[in-house]
Amino acid sequence: AETNTALPDIDMDDARLYYSRDSGGAPRARSWDDSASSWSASRTTIVANSTIKWTVNKITPDGTDDELVGVLSDTGSGSQLDLLHWDGSAWSVDWSSTAIIQANANKRGFDLEFEAASGDALVVYSNNTSTPVYRTLSGGSWSGETALPLNDGGGSNPDPNSGTVLWVELEPRPGSNEIALAYADANADLVTIVWDGVQWITASADTLETNVKQNPGTGTVSNRAFDLAYEE
Repeated sequence: AETNTALPDIDMDDARLYYSRDSGGAPRARSWDDSASSWSASRTTIVANSTIKWTVNKITPDGTDDELVGVLSDTGSGSQLDLLHWDGSAWSVDWSSTAIIQANANKRGFDLEFEAASGDALVVYSNNTSTPVYRTLSGGSWSGETALPLNDGGGSNPDPNSGTVLWVELEPRPGSNEIALAYADANADLVTIVWDGVQWITASADTLETNVKQNPGTGTVSNRAFDLAYEE
């Protein structure tokens, strides 16, 4: 009953839910029809790695049918981050990364958001170093993977942290192309920096905390003990 990968259109005030079932396989999707006050039947998407750990889905604000779904899986021998794209008629896997080590697959070392004004997208994710990497989607094309302008060892860029990036959170500013980033690393540092729609503002980079709550059993930042939001 879950072989149809096509998704129904969604309108204003409708919603989309993506989730993984215990039996594994590709992420499932259900759609909320606000006018009918009901959920659709479950549909499959694409990508089927061993164990899905995290899904993040965002819908473009520009009035088109574009949706992005980030899926982080434990593959059994490593991890894989897949960027799924629904364009209103078909699914694609736009790109993948295996840089997050398997031991950190249970931590959400990635996030994605659309810019509120332009509808362009930003994805930030860990590559198992102290500096996150990012990609942007504009005009239907993804940029290459680029490191944030941080941690250059005493050069012109700020050095806000030194531990492996574990947790990532993005938040778009309403009505603009600004997106704020916060991330926590394996040394319990909490760092923030702002994207202005074109570039990262290095002057906004700051280490807000050097002792984020750690799990006493694992000795590391085992959950995302932080969040951020803009006032609208």
